[in-house]
Amino acid sequence: STFLGLGTSLAFVADCFWLVGLQWHILYRAMCALYGMHFKLLGSLFRIFRGKKINPLRNRVDGYDFTTEQWLLGTVALSVLLFTLPTTLAFHLMFSGGEYIMDGLASIGHILSELVPTFPLYTILHRMA
Repeated sequence: STFLGLGTSLAFVADCFWLVGLQWHILYRAMCALYGMHFKLLGSLFRIFRGKKINPLRNRVDGYDFTTEQWLLGTVALSVLLFTLPTTLAFHLMFSGGEYIMDGLASIGHILSELVPTFPLYTILHRMA
C-alpha cells in the first residue's frame, strides 16, 4: 500500500512528468518560433533574387530594383540561413518529439489515476478467495 492510496501516487508521478516536461515545453515553443522565423526569412530573401518585395500598404508583392549591396547582403544572409536550416530542423524535431513523449507520459499517468478509483479490486479479490 502507498501513502494516501495508489491514485494519489499515480497523480503525483504524472505531475512530476509534467514538471520535468515543462523545460521541454518551453524549448519546444522557442524552437517552433525559431523554425517559423527561419522559413519567413528564407522566403523574404528568396524574393530578393526574383526582384520582388512585399508592399504592406497594398498587401501585395511588387517588383523592385535592388542595389548591388542589397543583393550581396541578401546572398550572404541566404547562404547562412540555408546552411543552418538542417540544424534548426534537427532541433525542432528533437524538441517536438520530447514534447510529445512527455505529454504522452503525463496523459497516461492522469488516465491511470482516474481509472484506479473505479477499478473493482474488492470484487476481484472476493471472488478469488
